[in-house]
Amino acid sequence: MGGNCALANAASIAALAKLLPPLYAGSHENVYPVEGSNKYFKRGDSAGFEAKANAMRLEAVTVRSALENNDKAGAAAAFDRLKLTCGSCHAVFRGQK
Repeated sequence: MGGNCALANAASIAALAKLLPPLYAGSHENVYPVEGSNKYFKRGDSAGFEAKANAMRLEAVTVRSALENNDKAGAAAAFDRLKLTCGSCHAVFRGQK
């Protein structure tokens, strides 16, 4: 069961990565991730944002592929890289009020 959930989550992250750039074309100071949060998406270089979203998508695809091939070590390594893509994007594009 856990493997199926991980596969589904990796696929969801890969799909989400394709949707993020158009959704975050502007800054969202009042609703990120929810109203009242002290963090927000700050507008920046759109090409840079797209590149970071694509890096996230590629790592999610790599996680899924490794899981489909029952490569637990490869999936774990790809997941570690996937987490780094989140942090590298947040460091540039997420502001704090």
